[in-house]
Amino acid sequence: MAVVGIDLGNLNIVIAQAQRGGVDVILNENSNRQNPNMVSIAEKQRYVGEQAVTLARSNYKNTIYATKRLIGKKYDEPDVQQEIQSLPFKIIKLPKGGVGYEVSYGGEPTVLSPEQVVAMLFGKVNEIVKNNNNGTPIAEAVVAIPGWFTDSQRRAVLDAAEISGLNVLRLMHESTAVALSYGIYKSVRSLFHESEPQHVLFLDLGHSNFCASVVAFIQGKLIVKSAVYDRSLGGRDFDKQIVDFLAEQFQAKSKLGDPRQNAKAMLKLQAAAEKAKKTLSPAGVTEASISVECVMEDTDLNTALSLEEFERRVQPLLARLEAPISQALAEAGVTPEQLANVEVVGGGTRVNSVKLHIAGLLHLDKTKLNYGLSTTLNADEAVSRGCALQAAILSSRFQVKPFEVLEACPYPINLSWEESPSAAAPMDEDEPAAGGEGEEAAVKAGEGSVLLFKRNDKVPNQRRVTFHKDADFTVTAAYDKSALPLLPPGTSTDIASFQVALPKEHQGMGDKSKVRLTLVYNLHGVLVMNQAQLMEEVSVGPTATNASETGKIEAEGDKAAEAAGESVAADGAPAPEGAAAVHEEKKEEKPAQAEPATPAAATKKKFKTHSLSVVTVAPGLSKAEKDAFVEAEAQMEQQDRIIRETADTRNALESYIYDLKAKLGDKLKPFAEESAAAAFNTQLEDMETWLYGDEGFDSTKSVYASKLATLRSVGDPIQQRSDEASKREPARVEFCRQLEEYKTLVKSAEEKYSHITDEERNKVREEVTAAESWLYDQLAKQTELPFYADPVLTVAAIKERQNAVAHAVLPVMNRPKPPPQVPAPTPAVDEKAAAPQPEEEVAEAPAAETGATEATSMDEGVAPIAEGEEEVPMDTAS
Repeated sequence: MAVVGIDLGNLNIVIAQAQRGGVDVILNENSNRQNPNMVSIAEKQRYVGEQAVTLARSNYKNTIYATKRLIGKKYDEPDVQQEIQSLPFKIIKLPKGGVGYEVSYGGEPTVLSPEQVVAMLFGKVNEIVKNNNNGTPIAEAVVAIPGWFTDSQRRAVLDAAEISGLNVLRLMHESTAVALSYGIYKSVRSLFHESEPQHVLFLDLGHSNFCASVVAFIQGKLIVKSAVYDRSLGGRDFDKQIVDFLAEQFQAKSKLGDPRQNAKAMLKLQAAAEKAKKTLSPAGVTEASISVECVMEDTDLNTALSLEEFERRVQPLLARLEAPISQALAEAGVTPEQLANVEVVGGGTRVNSVKLHIAGLLHLDKTKLNYGLSTTLNADEAVSRGCALQAAILSSRFQVKPFEVLEACPYPINLSWEESPSAAAPMDEDEPAAGGEGEEAAVKAGEGSVLLFKRNDKVPNQRRVTFHKDADFTVTAAYDKSALPLLPPGTSTDIASFQVALPKEHQGMGDKSKVRLTLVYNLHGVLVMNQAQLMEEVSVGPTATNASETGKIEAEGDKAAEAAGESVAADGAPAPEGAAAVHEEKKEEKPAQAEPATPAAATKKKFKTHSLSVVTVAPGLSKAEKDAFVEAEAQMEQQDRIIRETADTRNALESYIYDLKAKLGDKLKPFAEESAAAAFNTQLEDMETWLYGDEGFDSTKSVYASKLATLRSVGDPIQQRSDEASKREPARVEFCRQLEEYKTLVKSAEEKYSHITDEERNKVREEVTAAESWLYDQLAKQTELPFYADPVLTVAAIKERQNAVAHAVLPVMNRPKPPPQVPAPTPAVDEKAAAPQPEEEVAEAPAAETGATEATSMDEGVAPIAEGEEEVPMDTAS
């Protein structure tokens, strides 16, 4: 299963796959590393990615792109209305206020949501990955999004992934993905300090937005200190300046109308502008020639854009680079001199004037390469590679050296609730307004509200808020008022509301129950309620302790309660009910001698925790809507598959007709009887006429397959006779060569064949002779037949007889020669021992002479030691 990172860009999608040994960018069907972020809806079929590019001009009303700018947005937002002005396809307002694309599908108007379109893109990504991995689909993925995406936009991307069946481990900020791609390899080489952070400024100028981010690196960790965005500054804005120049030139020369009001003309000008920008980007190029055919009313445009004119027009855009850079440095608390590096990525940073302007803002040495800026990362692929690395870190399929990634919270988040006279204080008097994990806890923002997360707080993170309630209640999460200057204009500040239900036995009682809520800002940058617990206190006798120990016990008790509580599903489904868990903190007893009691006696706290039901109301698709979109996607995919297979079968039929018509008059002419060839040729012409007629042009796959089978029943035998005639002679030559080789082996007098008996040799000769006779008889019969007759001697028959002869001959001739017989060894006789000796001499024989005799089986493991040598201990374990 593949683990990938997906850079969901506004113009292109880049896919990187984590593999053993590193990360590779995956190529699409056209061997390109970038996949156009485009979906074109034809009459009955969808075209995604590269396939949609060819239809972008002719089918512009049904070709959707720039979906990233509209997903999760409301139709009435100013940003959306401004975006709509530059898009040639129809965009409508959905019943819930969202954005919808109206296209023609199957001859009928169809409305698609941005989530559906992004799901189609994810489906194409999965198809590309499968084609590059022998059919293995995506198992896990990390998707890059702009850091300025709101909670509703993030939820919309996750909904799109769910519709397509993509398992997303994390929605990662593009700038953070770049930082990970930059830092993880340096960390592996131990280029960062263990405790002193190294600050790097990352500048990403993409197709539609600009980001300045300051990241602190220490060994094995990166922390995003700040990230500031210009949501509407990108490479397309530089293209627009060139489009305006071309439109002015065209109007001045042709005296026709404004081509920017014509959708097709605008698409042509945009393509020419992007090409001219790339031409002028490298240093030293001073002019770009531009030629656009048939802009309007068959009128061409030929002009030239000088570098001076281009830089004059983009000066307002260059000026907008300063504010995000200055703010990012200020929020991170660093100066340009404290930066270890300034890394630039994104296609827009290739423009020479952009790099020159950034170098001037940061007071870099402009005499250095790239004016002192670092370009060690691939400008187009850094984001996808960083996402693939994060996917490998999070996936259980890889073992990666630990590297922690901490994002920065883009917008401050506030939690509020309704106060009522009958309700108790929302916070425990003996606890802070909210407790949480991380360096900083939430702070009380005012009556009925608390500030959960501040801007640039570390993410992921969580906060705990404690209430005293005797009835069901609702808390609401929203962006704080201080986030309004940062949010896109017209964006709703509401994030989600959480409706907490108390058990009936705890409602309407005089004593209010303690309820603790755990809210998590998760890896996706989405706020969810992870846990809601009813803390039922059980009294225990007082225990002597001091104040510091009391604080420790309460903190541990909170952690224990949190660990035992059951989480609430992110989509708002109630947590499953389970048995109440009891947590009690016990101090270690000392049986030897009790410590004297202190004046302050603290009471242990013992809690029963009950998981509470929570209903989450948040922007995004409902379960019914997602199920409907999943069904619609499956139907469209099925329709696409049928159309593709039908087209392939139709093309096979068409190719067969043309191929056979051409061969019947040339290569296949001798192998078809004249009358049969004429009849078959007429059949091919009739089939061709049908194929290009109204009925055959739009028929079904089964009909095409049936027609093709009919033609093959006549044409294939003709082609088979031709193939037999061309391959028969090489097969005969090879068979004869093998038979001659066998004859040579039978006659061989070499020593290695001396063990082959005459009887065996005669059997081999008979087998070879019989094969030769069979071959010559069959060749004689074949020679008497005309070419258009079915052959009596086929290549397959020759191969079969050749294999049979080999199985009969080779086992005999290749049988190894048996080893020569070795005579049985004669036992050695010791002459000295055999000679008669006096009895006393035998009895008095010295032990040294006995030891000098040959070792017997009883002496196994004992080695003789020569005189003057030292005995060496031997290892007898073996």
